[in-house]
Amino acid sequence: MVDGGQPGNPVFTPVLDGRFTPILDGRFTPILDGRFTPVLDEHVPALARIYNHYVEHSDWAFNTDPVDEAGMRRRLRFDDPRNAAFTILVDGTIAGFVAAHAFRPGTAYDQTTELSLYLAPDRAGHRLGTAAKAFIVDYARHQGFHVALGAVVAGNTAAIALATHSGFVQIGHFREIGRKGDRWLDLVWFELLLDSPECAPPPPEPRSKLS
Repeated sequence: MVDGGQPGNPVFTPVLDGRFTPILDGRFTPILDGRFTPVLDEHVPALARIYNHYVEHSDWAFNTDPVDEAGMRRRLRFDDPRNAAFTILVDGTIAGFVAAHAFRPGTAYDQTTELSLYLAPDRAGHRLGTAAKAFIVDYARHQGFHVALGAVVAGNTAAIALATHSGFVQIGHFREIGRKGDRWLDLVWFELLLDSPECAPPPPEPRSKLS
C-alpha cells in the first residue's frame, strides 16, 4: 500500500542518515519524530502483520495467503548488498517498511532495482508515503543504481498518484496478470532513471495545498 497523502497534513522531508522531519509551510516543525532504520529481527512480526493486512484485505499485495515470520524475513533479505529494507518508525512505533530489491535474476539487471512500500493501515493519509518514497529513491540513487522500477495494481489510485508525483513515468500496463478470489488484476509499471537530471526530487507543495 502506498500512501499518497491528503491535503492538510505535514509534508515529510527525508534525509540520507535515516531521519526525517516534517516540514509545514517551509518551516521545520517537531510534529513527529520519525526515522528509517534497517529492518531488525525484532521488527519482523509487526512488518508481517502490516503486509498480511494487504494480502487479506486488498488487492495491493499479490500473495493470496498470509506470510509467516520466516517468509517475511526471506522477503526482506537480499543477495545484493546494495538492496535493503528499512523499517519506518514514527514516534517510536513501527509504521511500515520500504525496500529496494532485485527486479529479476541475471547480471544484466544489476543496475536496476525495484522499490516497494507498505504502510500500517492507520498511517495512511499522513504524507508518510511521500517521505518513504523520497527516502528509498535517494537510497537507490546513492547505491549507484541506474533505474528504479515500481509495480502498482491498477486500482491503487493513491500509489499511482504518488509514483507520478515522485517523478516516475508509466512504462507498461499488464492486463489481467494476477488473480485474487474472483478478480483479475492489472499491474501498472513505473520507471525512474536515477542518474538523469530530470529525476531531481519534487519541490515541497505550496502552502495553498497544505491548508
